[in-house]
Amino acid sequence: MVVMQKPATKEIIDKLSGILDFYEWHPNKDDSRTIPICRKWPAYRPGSYSEASKVMQPYFAYSAKAGKELPLNIRTAYQLLTAGSGLTIRDYVTRCYLAAYNL
Repeated sequence: MVVMQKPATKEIIDKLSGILDFYEWHPNKDDSRTIPICRKWPAYRPGSYSEASKVMQPYFAYSAKAGKELPLNIRTAYQLLTAGSGLTIRDYVTRCYLAAYNL
């Protein structure tokens, strides 16, 4: 990571996209000043899943697929349940499926 003297231009950012990442750091929320930073482009490194997660993946995948195939009247009922709750239809379908099998 490098603290830059001034922000990079659009041309520099476009040329180095995928190699270097440019952003502005706000060290103090109460202050409007920012510090231009340059760092190596972040690499995606997927983590390994725990054994418990690997066991549960097929159940979540099936409940997601089944939720998309529900009849319209049932989807409408789920929409009424989720209204204002912050949850989605998928959340409710997954909970119901997992609860039915005590998972």
